[in-house]
Amino acid sequence: MRVEPGFLILVGVAILAALLLKSRCERLRIPPLVSYLLLGVALRILHDRWGLLDDHARWGLGFLAEVGVFCLLFRVGLECNPGALLRQLRPVIPVWVADVLTSAVLGYLAARYLLGLDLGAALAVSTALSATSLGVSVVVWEETGRLRSRLGERLIDLAELDDLSAIALLSLLLAALPYLGGPLPAGVEDGLGRVLLERGGALALKAALLGSLIYLLSRFALEPMTRFLWVSERAPDPLVSVVAIGLVVAAVSDALGLSLAVGALFAGLGFGSLGRRVEDEASFLALYDLFTPFFFLGIGVQFNPTLVLECAGWGALLLVAALLGKLLGAGLPFLALEDRHSALLVGVSMLPRAEIALVVAQTTREAGVLPESGFGGLVFVSASTCLLSPLLLQRLLRASPALDCEPGAPPPG
Repeated sequence: MRVEPGFLILVGVAILAALLLKSRCERLRIPPLVSYLLLGVALRILHDRWGLLDDHARWGLGFLAEVGVFCLLFRVGLECNPGALLRQLRPVIPVWVADVLTSAVLGYLAARYLLGLDLGAALAVSTALSATSLGVSVVVWEETGRLRSRLGERLIDLAELDDLSAIALLSLLLAALPYLGGPLPAGVEDGLGRVLLERGGALALKAALLGSLIYLLSRFALEPMTRFLWVSERAPDPLVSVVAIGLVVAAVSDALGLSLAVGALFAGLGFGSLGRRVEDEASFLALYDLFTPFFFLGIGVQFNPTLVLECAGWGALLLVAALLGKLLGAGLPFLALEDRHSALLVGVSMLPRAEIALVVAQTTREAGVLPESGFGGLVFVSASTCLLSPLLLQRLLRASPALDCEPGAPPPG
């Protein structure tokens, strides 16, 4: 099948626009993903007016978006250090449980009873709002030299647990999709707990098998394999080989019904010992910067501009639930570990809903569970929290001189 020149022009222009927007957003201290979403919405408006996207173009953009999802979740896995996380887990477990439960319950109640969504859509919103995006907040913490303080390290642990639990909830939700794609058959809603338990058990078994295989490979085969790659191949070929293996793992996960996102996360975790080495590679960063904008651009393209007023109304209600979920769920429990100002810092840092939340929104929308208005509402929440959190954090961190004296904290920047 011959690729249309128009599509190649579209991809080239999108890449150039994404890079220019990224540079501009970094100067303004705005998360680039917001500009990628707006770029996608602009493309959708142009398509509705002049029909820019035919079936081939939509398929091509969808493929690039899938690779973008892989890059996002692969990097999340690389950034997680399971060993260090387990060693420091005990203090943040109660906060994590309260955080996820509060965010998920408030999201469910808002979607189910304020917006009137059906059970499946409400669970999709609940899952999306249980996640966070530390990447948005980390920039501000790093700029002020506070990320490696005790509070910063606890925040990283909490955010990593949030991401892992959100992916687990998404996997469980996908397993229950046959019962959540519309009105439930008579009697099913009453027995949904049993259905979820059965399907969740099967899903957990598949995840355990895949996780065990990845653990064995990382434990016994990773070191000799990477030694062979770095000795026998010239840079950047070893890095490309690592990413290729990760793609295979993600595809196998998708074939098992665990989703591409779960497989990408598992693959990143499996290559955890190479995390810093891979992330620092210019070639990986180039791949990441090339493909991840297409995921957010794809989200924007699927946003229906004619529903903007309705989506803004829904989004405002969901935004209130999203803000309260993290401020109450993460901030209040942190009072048992830190002072009030530190607890507020953690709550505000957990506000952004970006990569994982949008993966949940996209996946459940494609499955026919989340309606257009709910999808648009989550896009609104993502953009709003990603803009709001850094602005609040800058003020709060400047007023936190006590953090400078904590163990492990570098001098303020």
